[in-house]
Amino acid sequence: MKAFPFSLDGAAKDWLYLQLALFNTWGDMKRTFLEKFFPASRTASIRKEICWIRISRDVLRTIIRRLSRDEVVSAKTDSISAKPDQARLHGPSAQLSSSGPPQLQLNFHVTPGVAYYARYTR
Repeated sequence: MKAFPFSLDGAAKDWLYLQLALFNTWGDMKRTFLEKFFPASRTASIRKEICWIRISRDVLRTIIRRLSRDEVVSAKTDSISAKPDQARLHGPSAQLSSSGPPQLQLNFHVTPGVAYYARYTR
């Protein structure tokens, strides 16, 4: 608890020194600090950013070209289409079927509200 103030800067440090007399325990200080500087909405937003991989269409095309170049799949960049909902990165994952060729599916989250879905057959 004594070293905590040295990890703060600016408004957080000022806030702590003004409120220091109000805290009896580390738990009280931690709870109050998190409520003030990391409300649930901000925590959820940060967690969401960490969980989603953001990738641009150009980066996606580069990945596809590299996969194709390495002969993992025959990439067709024109098969990329916008998908209205967001998707986590689920690939690459090979799907084998007895009736057709192996397939590689890549789902990329691109920007909030837009995701690109790519499906390639070999």
